[in-house]
Amino acid sequence: MSKINYDWSIPYSNFPEVDLGIHLPKLMRLVIEQRYPEFICDTPFLGTTIFSSYTENGVVIFQLDSLTGSNPPIFNKISDTQLIGNALKIVQLNKFPDFNYVNEVLPDQFSFTKYTFIGTHEDMKFNFLHYQKFLIDYLNNHVLPQLIELNRKRIMRVISEPPSFDINKIVNNIFVIESSSNAIQGSCFYLNGVGFVTCSHCLFFDSEIFRSNEEHKRFPVKIKKRHEVIDLAIFEVDDFEISNGLEIGDSDRVKLNDPIVVAGFPNHNYGDSGIFSPGLIIGTRQASSITRFLINAPLIAGNSGGPIISYNNKVIGVAVTGADKMENAFQTENHGVIPISAISLF
Repeated sequence: MSKINYDWSIPYSNFPEVDLGIHLPKLMRLVIEQRYPEFICDTPFLGTTIFSSYTENGVVIFQLDSLTGSNPPIFNKISDTQLIGNALKIVQLNKFPDFNYVNEVLPDQFSFTKYTFIGTHEDMKFNFLHYQKFLIDYLNNHVLPQLIELNRKRIMRVISEPPSFDINKIVNNIFVIESSSNAIQGSCFYLNGVGFVTCSHCLFFDSEIFRSNEEHKRFPVKIKKRHEVIDLAIFEVDDFEISNGLEIGDSDRVKLNDPIVVAGFPNHNYGDSGIFSPGLIIGTRQASSITRFLINAPLIAGNSGGPIISYNNKVIGVAVTGADKMENAFQTENHGVIPISAISLF
């Protein structure tokens, strides 16, 4: 503190505690308005306050307790002998005690709705720099964190929580599908109650599937159903262990701006982990007699046949159209998805 003296007085008549009790909450509100104006409506001490004081023997204790309502302030004298004794000990060590020290010694004297100032005075004159710093440190420690949390909760009431995708489950249920004779690679996944699913244009009689981290273990496919117009196919694989497949979602309830994640193996190379790209449903487009979804996450050659996962970790579609490589993704808006409900059409 650059200047240690008693340079601040509050005009009052015959009732100094009353004038202090009116002035100090105003000063607190002024500091909050200047430093945190966005929080002023949630700030304590705006309504009814209880102002308690002790100003004997050159020692000053001010206490503010915030109450609900808008009644006139209540004024009290501090008579807590233990608090007064502790205050005397504190000012004997330092006439202008630091807030952090007082907060550590007397933690029960501070909260979101309770403020206690301890210092010294000379003929009811105070050190303004000391009081100002003490007050600001209190606000930063006890008031501001709760105001920020209140504001966060208010925002989250109107903004949805970001989705949390079960990446491990998705990883365990997406696979590479490849036809050597046709030099075509795509993605596929296992859907509970249905079987292995991919796009029809990715599936051939010599197609094999494999996990991205076990490329040497390839399994031939057995085609069960396919619909070349819709561009969907279902197949089986012998001796391929699946512990817990993906769940089918309700694609009929998908809305614009719903969050999704794209999972698959665009332009797969040996050792690739697969791509998990978050995005949003941004539109629809008629194709092959059904309504496809359009998404803003890029779909690249090799993504075809991979699942589109909704915010509740269920499959709501199958990737079908996009760009040949990532650098060309911006050249088309047709990052298309077949709704999973189309499976019921064949």
